[in-house]
Amino acid sequence: MRITNKMLVNNLLAELQRSLRGTGLREEQIATGQRINRPSDDPSGVARVLSLKDAIADNSRFLKNVEDGRHWLTVTEAALADSVEILGQLRNKVLQAKNDTLTMEERRTMARWAADYLRQLVQVANRQEQGRYVFGGTQIAAAPYSLTDQVEEEAFAAHLNVPVEVDYTELAEGTVVVTDGAGSTFVEGVDYLVDYEKGTITALAGGGMSEGATYYASYQLASPLRVATNDSGIVGALKRQIGDGAIVTVNVLGS
Repeated sequence: MRITNKMLVNNLLAELQRSLRGTGLREEQIATGQRINRPSDDPSGVARVLSLKDAIADNSRFLKNVEDGRHWLTVTEAALADSVEILGQLRNKVLQAKNDTLTMEERRTMARWAADYLRQLVQVANRQEQGRYVFGGTQIAAAPYSLTDQVEEEAFAAHLNVPVEVDYTELAEGTVVVTDGAGSTFVEGVDYLVDYEKGTITALAGGGMSEGATYYASYQLASPLRVATNDSGIVGALKRQIGDGAIVTVNVLGS
């Protein structure tokens, strides 16, 4: 095969074009600070770059979840510490109340303190953070706990002519209703007597109530002191993914 001048010139031009493209590529890499500016620059390198970008995005998300989880645990720890402090104060009042020298009025004052501590505990139990109840699980629409003055169908065993204590004292006058499991309602003054201050029910001999039978008392308290639980609002774990296959729970349930 004879090599002509035209072939030599064409080869020279082709080499110059390749050199120019290579020079242009290096200039672009220097200007952008990136070795790969388009998929055609390095197809296999592009795949590695995309994989690394995904890994970086995942790690950023994991770090954000770690910080969020740490924040929730800090808030929860603070709330639990507050509740421990309140219970410690309440314990001290209870120990003081055991003193036999206290007058009835002094005991009533301590009872009011105890009621205040209960209200504080409910406030702690209903603490919110970022629009979510700390101890409310996955429920955000309703508080996990509330104070109410209503007691519904508290079971007690009757003893004729013997006062039986219900769970609370200082009941609202005229609010006690006693029923049995069959749906019968009994009459105060005929079937039973109530001491509204002490919180006792006495089944009367000759009335319609039987010795040792179980009955149900519904009544109202003189002030809201009964803690009602929102059963759907104290369940549900808040989980955060902090790594590949690593999922942790960051909340404490109200229960």
